[in-house]
Amino acid sequence: MINLRGATLLRFLTPTEAWAARVGSAVTVPAEWPLMLVEIFVASDGAILMTCVLGVPKSCVKAFFAQGAYVYQFEELQEAIIEVLDKHFAQEEKDLRGALNSLLPSSKPKLILVKR
Repeated sequence: MINLRGATLLRFLTPTEAWAARVGSAVTVPAEWPLMLVEIFVASDGAILMTCVLGVPKSCVKAFFAQGAYVYQFEELQEAIIEVLDKHFAQEEKDLRGALNSLLPSSKPKLILVKR
């Protein structure tokens, strides 16, 4: 069981554009939304317990501002937070690849690359 005493939740918004360019994976970064909500749950000893990144549609931005959410530009983020999110996106991609690879060949989606 995880001890939650002294744990903190870091919660903020950040534009997706810089992250989409950095990560380069349209599958893991919610680039279709202007902002993403980032939540990082940190134990009292500094261990990361959970990370969550969700796309925020333009229609919901005002609601987050009303809750006091702050938008951090990529350049404003501390290196430690960037590192945690880099690991988050890498793990998301790994988990997705594993899930796709575990499907039976007959049920795998057929992907087609179209160049324009």
